[in-house]
Amino acid sequence: LREAVYDYENCCLTPGEVGCASSHIGIYKIMVDQNIENAIILEDDAILSENLSTSFNEITKSLPSEASCCLLTEPEVYNKKIYSPTSHGSIHQMLRGYGTYGYVINLSAAKNLLSKASPIKSEADRWEFFSRLGLLKTYCVIPALVLNGDASGDHSNLMQDRKPLIQKRLDYYKKLIDHEMTLSLKIKWTLWRLLKRPFIDKVKM
Repeated sequence: LREAVYDYENCCLTPGEVGCASSHIGIYKIMVDQNIENAIILEDDAILSENLSTSFNEITKSLPSEASCCLLTEPEVYNKKIYSPTSHGSIHQMLRGYGTYGYVINLSAAKNLLSKASPIKSEADRWEFFSRLGLLKTYCVIPALVLNGDASGDHSNLMQDRKPLIQKRLDYYKKLIDHEMTLSLKIKWTLWRLLKRPFIDKVKM
């Protein structure tokens, strides 16, 4: 773990989180090696909507060609303004969200994430971290097309191991993002946070 993970054990990533991140990195590598333009990534306990198949094609056509991903699960906060309508709902800019049990990602985003994959610095679902580093743009679909089969985390060893470390991880994450962001990214993020974000009509789930 010390070789695979950045600043282990200070980073407070659990072995389960490292394993999860490694699995998703492996998928990104397959996408890059096989030149797969878009992929839908699902965890084994995900509950799928009957509309998922048709919505996948609509999502891939609607997302920008630049590095992007779209969560198929319920976000925490999203932009009320519709980015693109779909047959069964709408796509929105995601402002905060977690989870990897259902999402669509394009090849450009997979390449960017793979370029920063070693050593592992974060959980697989730290979408805001990836976004602030300029690796991808994040979107979500409303209503959700994928539900977590273990939303309470009662049957997840990863969640049980993670809970005692949440605050320590958040504190470490603040230092990590400051270390990883370039000056230009910090300026861009600050301007967006001060001049654009306050005027976004946000929806909290």
